[in-house]
Amino acid sequence: MKKRKTRSLFVLEIVMLFLSILIIAPCLMMIFGSFKTAQEANHFNIKPPSEWHFENYIEVFKKGKLLRALKNSVLMVLMTVPAVEILSAVSSFILARRKGKVAEILYTVLSMGIVVPVSIVPTIALMQALHLQQTKGGMALLYIAMRTSWSIFLLTGFVKSVPRELDEAAFIDGCNVIKLFFYIIFPLMKPVVATSVIISTMWTWNDFHLPLYFMSSAANRTLPMTVYYFYGENGSRWNLVFADMMIVSIPIVILYLFCQKYIVSGMTAGAVKG
Repeated sequence: MKKRKTRSLFVLEIVMLFLSILIIAPCLMMIFGSFKTAQEANHFNIKPPSEWHFENYIEVFKKGKLLRALKNSVLMVLMTVPAVEILSAVSSFILARRKGKVAEILYTVLSMGIVVPVSIVPTIALMQALHLQQTKGGMALLYIAMRTSWSIFLLTGFVKSVPRELDEAAFIDGCNVIKLFFYIIFPLMKPVVATSVIISTMWTWNDFHLPLYFMSSAANRTLPMTVYYFYGENGSRWNLVFADMMIVSIPIVILYLFCQKYIVSGMTAGAVKG
């Protein structure tokens, strides 16, 4: 029996090692390639560069107009994430605490927003009808509408795990519903809200497809879009393309590395009944 377990673990370790190599190899290719010459980078290997060309990043910033794209990406995050979290926190509290069929139906409809895919053609028609296409405000509203469903689903699951006895005790002490939410429920929600903030930030920052359809003008491009257009203009110079990809990836990688414990704790917070 022990031998079988040992063999199974050995096979599992081999498989995991192979999968790790598949994930790490492209990352190393991008990292090393961003410091190589164009000729070296075109070999697409994971060897370190013979000389480290840091000037690739300076050239990418100048050619790709990344500073403007960086401002647009940061602006999208600042316009989207706070609104998503405020709406989600309040909505999840109401849906979790309110009894009746109306709340159940609303929760089901909002949850369907996670499963049902977005249809681009009707969305484009709607944005055009509202005169919101190629505007940052329109893009932010679209992000808010698309991201709120997932956040409500996550936060509602947590609020349902909070004992209702806390509500009753608060009402006995003279709290109204608003004070109950802000002074009792919301402080308990902070780990889950932090998780939602981090994931919403990553999703908004990394999104490529929606800006491609709704913010394709040069003045509105976000960082992920610069990789697409930069490749079209400099496809033969993979060292610069890799450098552009690195600039896009570094902020969100740093965010994840510093906040991964909050993501894990927040995702599991609603799993244990209080």
